[in-house]
Amino acid sequence: MKVIIELTAKEATDAMETGVLALLLNNEAYSETAIGNPKEEKETAPEPSQTASPKPATSVATTTPTYTMDEIAKACAPLMDKGLTAQLQSLVQSFGVASLADLAKEHYGAFVLKLRELGAAI
Repeated sequence: MKVIIELTAKEATDAMETGVLALLLNNEAYSETAIGNPKEEKETAPEPSQTASPKPATSVATTTPTYTMDEIAKACAPLMDKGLTAQLQSLVQSFGVASLADLAKEHYGAFVLKLRELGAAI
């Protein structure tokens, strides 16, 4: 089984701090080293054999969300209003295309992640 999770740095940090990522991975050794509170977790977390199916407190998407060109274009507008047009043009060109309309659908997810780094709300 292969699971791919794309997270921003903040989302990854939050997932590790709350233990959601460790629960998803269901790996106690990982949770003890990455989360940092092994004694607290062992005292408060139920043993796997005590629950029918452990559920994380927060759901974590295991699939990449899909975006439309319209959603991406709308997310770019506020960045342009903030004067980031040159950065947006460089970002588009970094994907090997001359304009946003030429961006291949398989690159939408990666492009959105880069937009978020620039401050886009998408």
